[in-house]
Amino acid sequence: MNISFDGLGSLLLVPTAISLFLALEMRRARYREAGRLFSLLMVATAWWSLTYALELSSRDEATAFFWLRLEYLAIPAVPVLMYLLVRRCVGLEPPGRPWNTLLWVIPACTLLLQITFTKHSFFYAEARIDPTGETFRVHLEPGWWYFVHSAYSCGLGALAAFHLIRRFLQKNYSWQNPQWIALLSALILPYAVFTLYFFNHLPIKNLDPTPFAFSASGLIFALAIFRFQLLNIVPIAREQIFHSIGDPCIVLDGRDRLIDANHAALGFFQWEHLPHGNSWNSIPGLPDWIRQALRTSGPGWVRLNPPPSDESRSLLFRANSIKTSQGKIRGKLVMLQDDSPRMKMLEQIQTEKTRLAEANRQKDKLFAIIAHDLRSSFGEMAGIYNLMKAHQDGIDGEEWREYLSMFEGSVQSSNRLLENLLSWARLQRSDYQLKHTILPLKEILTELLQSFAIQIQAKRISTEINIPESMLVKGDRQMLAVLFRNLLSNAIKFNRENGDIRISASITKSDELRVEVTDSGVGIPPEWVDKLFQNPSITGRPGTAGEASTGMGLELCHEVVQAHQGQIEVESVVEQGTTFRIILPQT
Repeated sequence: MNISFDGLGSLLLVPTAISLFLALEMRRARYREAGRLFSLLMVATAWWSLTYALELSSRDEATAFFWLRLEYLAIPAVPVLMYLLVRRCVGLEPPGRPWNTLLWVIPACTLLLQITFTKHSFFYAEARIDPTGETFRVHLEPGWWYFVHSAYSCGLGALAAFHLIRRFLQKNYSWQNPQWIALLSALILPYAVFTLYFFNHLPIKNLDPTPFAFSASGLIFALAIFRFQLLNIVPIAREQIFHSIGDPCIVLDGRDRLIDANHAALGFFQWEHLPHGNSWNSIPGLPDWIRQALRTSGPGWVRLNPPPSDESRSLLFRANSIKTSQGKIRGKLVMLQDDSPRMKMLEQIQTEKTRLAEANRQKDKLFAIIAHDLRSSFGEMAGIYNLMKAHQDGIDGEEWREYLSMFEGSVQSSNRLLENLLSWARLQRSDYQLKHTILPLKEILTELLQSFAIQIQAKRISTEINIPESMLVKGDRQMLAVLFRNLLSNAIKFNRENGDIRISASITKSDELRVEVTDSGVGIPPEWVDKLFQNPSITGRPGTAGEASTGMGLELCHEVVQAHQGQIEVESVVEQGTTFRIILPQT
């Protein structure tokens, strides 16, 4: 082959290189289908530019005609690829199989007639070397099919422009929108240049600048993609966004057949491959309660009711109609949203809210006790002390002992109240841990009864401890002392003169320790018994001798027993007495 590159032939290598670069760049996976179309368009443009450069650089007729034929391996495809790319960019679906086939009929005929142009005059009425020019040029006189091919190419360009302008008007874009300007310029430029060439309105004869124009068009497309982020509004991006959505999404056609699903849906329904074409009622892996949702749900979010076996999952369901620009329903977009994390978060928030409300209630109660009961107790001690001081010279021994007894009772009452407050505060701390040890039960209860000797003697109450010396209890000594001290305090406080208190213990069949504290006092009203530990403040009533009561003791007992993983029960008959039963695990 006789080839010698001149200035124009070498210049055409520039759009060849640019087109090849863009073709390779647009093969990246993130550009998807539109990127593949753009890449094919740039490959075709690069082939056109390269073969035209070789045609211009040929130095004999045979070589020139050889490269002229090879040019048309790409030229008929360029307008079709440009049209399909614009359709993608404006959001139109690809043509169906029959229409897609018809798009390539004229380009196929053009290729066949152009390759065989030396045997007929359908495509070129005349093809020869122009001897009048200063450089080697092929002079071509178009035949009738050349006009068909040109009209078809321009018609596809006009149809692409129509789609572009219609979408522009539908979206109410500004005329200064850079994406719009880039798209329209990229589409119009090559056809404008081809029109000028076709009607011989260019200064250089027998030189086709269309390859330059299509390369420039590709550059403008690239500018729109990289500089103006065209892919943010084209179907490529929508496809990417569809597959990147974390919630399952399914696309159905007008007959409820599956045509697409994102990656989240494939994982959610455990599909190895997309069951394309299956109707909604026969899609594998789809639970019946989800199928039912499509028949009953509207366009808004609907909470699904899974079966009991899957009740831990909270799902929201939505089916939106997919409509054409004319309002015709083409299918549905079905979306599922796992609402379980949000529901669990709401439950945690509600739990924390309840906990904080309870903490505030306990705080208010603590301040109330400190402000009223503890202050009153210390005020009573101060009053007794001042009375004793004022009359210390005129008080005989019997009165002095009576004052001391009153003062000691007030001190012990204040001391027990302080102990309860401190114990309650320790139990509220999240980091507090019980110190479990093996303890002699009878010894603990005997010591506690002795601490109430004055109150017991004042009411002449008889006490009985029916517990073997060898019986042991496992628990925190300090907290168990708080528990039994409060039970004994209540038994004394609400007992009458000459009453009795009985304490017994036994081991149950399940190796649990059962301790009962029984008194013969005024009892507890039946309507209080069931709510005694849910609302312990109702027990805040004075004792039979007017003893003060905060209502805190039983609440503290309940918390101590719970901390030991035990149970507390109560049986009571008004005017006959009360029994508190404590059951503690011992293993």
